[in-house]
Amino acid sequence: MPIFYHICFTSVNGYGIIADGKSVDNLNMEKELIKILADSGLGKKGAMIYLVVLELKSATISTISRRTDLPRATVYDTLKELQKKGFIGESQKKKVSHFVATDPRVISERNRELWQKTEQLMPKLIQLTDRYQNIPYVVIYEGPEGLKTAAQEILKTASNNISSYGSNEELYNYFPDIEQWFVKNRINKNIAAKEIMEYSDASLSELKKAKKEKRQIRILPEDSKLSSYTVIYNDKVAIFSFQNETAVIIQDQPYADTQRQLFELMWQQLK
Repeated sequence: MPIFYHICFTSVNGYGIIADGKSVDNLNMEKELIKILADSGLGKKGAMIYLVVLELKSATISTISRRTDLPRATVYDTLKELQKKGFIGESQKKKVSHFVATDPRVISERNRELWQKTEQLMPKLIQLTDRYQNIPYVVIYEGPEGLKTAAQEILKTASNNISSYGSNEELYNYFPDIEQWFVKNRINKNIAAKEIMEYSDASLSELKKAKKEKRQIRILPEDSKLSSYTVIYNDKVAIFSFQNETAVIIQDQPYADTQRQLFELMWQQLK
């Protein structure tokens, strides 16, 4: 007999799971599954419903509503979306709709095939992006995940050395694990960095490991304060405002060239 569980939100950014007879490890695992599925495109409600139906093997709207604490109308609408995406099937038992979760292995295989087809089409997809490459555009990212996505975009697309200036202390306060996912990947891609930093204890400590991390560093005078962090690479300029939790990436070759020249002027002044 399956062990039923009840899922509910405890905060805007998290999930709480209440279950009888389940260990803390199992609860943590289910919490992680919900987040992964939600981030994969199912959304929070879709992830909750899919996992409930998956464990119960077959469930009615009323059962799902009770187990997830979601209104029946919400469950109905979400189930229809999940059916369109191929995550849920439907059958009739005594004129009552019962919903069944698609086997995760089937979904995984389907996604693998889709990814393989996408890889085959990649040259054509890249051609589409190159068609309007010379037209300036601006992309805005918001929130912690948005800022991290913007930083990862730099890593993915940078084809040569990058230049940056700003508050290194604010950068590391906002991304305390940046060494793991940005700096190491930059080094592995053999991308060198020229950095102008505000004067701080953190900046002075960065000087000690600069050579090891393929970096050149120059430090501003103590009374100089910068309220944002700017990265110049390829034909793009990324501007991070950690206080506002916003990042803006501007793609425009003339603007990037101008920023690069201004950076070099500052660099020379800080000899």
